[in-house]
Amino acid sequence: MFDIGWTEMLVIGVIAIVVVGPKDLPALLRGVGRIVRQMRGLAREFQGGVEEFIREAELDEVKKSIHHVSNFDPTTHPDFRSDVSPDAGSEPKPDTAADTPDEKADVEKASAEKGDAEKPGSAGEDGKGDGA
Repeated sequence: MFDIGWTEMLVIGVIAIVVVGPKDLPALLRGVGRIVRQMRGLAREFQGGVEEFIREAELDEVKKSIHHVSNFDPTTHPDFRSDVSPDAGSEPKPDTAADTPDEKADVEKASAEKGDAEKPGSAGEDGKGDGA
């Protein structure tokens, strides 16, 4: 923490012996030890409180995102509104060439003529009959 080496400790010890005296030095070191222990305890408690606060904040954020995802409705979301319609479960309508009744009749007539042309013994494209 303070990055104090052995030489610095030796200098501090010599100064403490000179200033305080050898008789009162053990009591002084006990007091310094208590203060350092209390400071470490407070630092540990503070760090634990901060870590707990961070965990709670992350949990709240996770809870909010889970709640948001679980209540997601694609029909109301602007990005998905055009892709999802209320009748999304119904079958898609086939695209046909004949949309009006007249066009349907023409398509049926053309398919009937095509079916007759493919039958054996019927008139082909040249109109010659069954060839007998």
